[in-house]
Amino acid sequence: TEIRRFLLPLFKKEKIHCEDLGDITPSLKCTSHDPRKKCAINIEELQKETAAAIQHNKIFSPDTKNFPVLLGGDHSVNIPFIRAAAKKAAAKKQKIGLLWLDAHGDFNTPQTTSSGNVHGMVVSQLTGLWGVGSANKSVAPENICLIGTRSLDPEEKKLLKKSGISVLTAKHVKRVGLKKALQKAAKIALNGTSGIHVSIDLDVFDPSIAPGVGTPVKKGFMGKQIANMCEIFATLPVVSMDVVELNPTRDVKNKTAKLAAELISAFCKKV
Repeated sequence: TEIRRFLLPLFKKEKIHCEDLGDITPSLKCTSHDPRKKCAINIEELQKETAAAIQHNKIFSPDTKNFPVLLGGDHSVNIPFIRAAAKKAAAKKQKIGLLWLDAHGDFNTPQTTSSGNVHGMVVSQLTGLWGVGSANKSVAPENICLIGTRSLDPEEKKLLKKSGISVLTAKHVKRVGLKKALQKAAKIALNGTSGIHVSIDLDVFDPSIAPGVGTPVKKGFMGKQIANMCEIFATLPVVSMDVVELNPTRDVKNKTAKLAAELISAFCKKV
C-alpha cells in the first residue's frame, strides 16, 4: 500500500522492528450487485483470504508477542483481523474492547443502509447483527466506543441508540478535548476486557489534512491531535490496530498516506 511506502522508512529511522507480511489483493471487479450490500461476494472472498493469511502467518497465535497492524482500503477488510484478535483473547477466557475512530458510525445493516456500501456496516457485523457470509459476534456492544463521529444516517442513529454502543461525537471531542474523550472511551472499552483493538478510519481526520479517503467529512481531527492520540494509546493495553480507508486516487501529494505513516510510527515507537 501507499502507507507502507512511507511507513517502512520511518520504522527504519526510529529503529522499530517490523515484519512486512505483504499484500492481499482484492478482485478489481465487483461481481455481486445487491443494492443493499454491494460487492458482498467479493468482500467475503477477501475476508476469507485475509483470515487464511492471518492463520498462516500466526499473527494472533497465543504465544506470539508481536503488535499486529493492518493497513487497508475498505473498512470491512478489518473484520477477520478483529475476529482473530477476539478469538485469541477468548482462548484465555478473556474479551477485547474496541475503539473506533471514524467520521461515520458504520452501524448500518442491509435493511437500514441508504448506500449499500458494506464499509458502512462493519461495526454491526462485529456485534453479530448480520454478516457477510455469516453473522458472528466478536465484540460486545458495551465495550465499543465510536470516537469522532459526525455523519450518521437516521435509521443507523436509531440502531445505535438501542445497541449499547457508546458514541463520542466530533462535537463532544471538541468540547472536552481529545485526551479526555479517549480516556473516557478507554474506560468503556476496558470494562471487563483484557485489551483493546484500535481501528482508525482516516476520514476521522479533516479533509484538509487527509483528502485521500472514500467518504470525507468536514470538521474532523487535525494533525496536532496525533500526539495526543499516541500519548493516550501508549498508556492502554492496545493489542492490535488497523488504519484503513486510504484511497490513493483521491490523495493530494500523498498527504493522507504520509499522515497515516506518521501516526502508526509515532504509536509503535511508544508500544
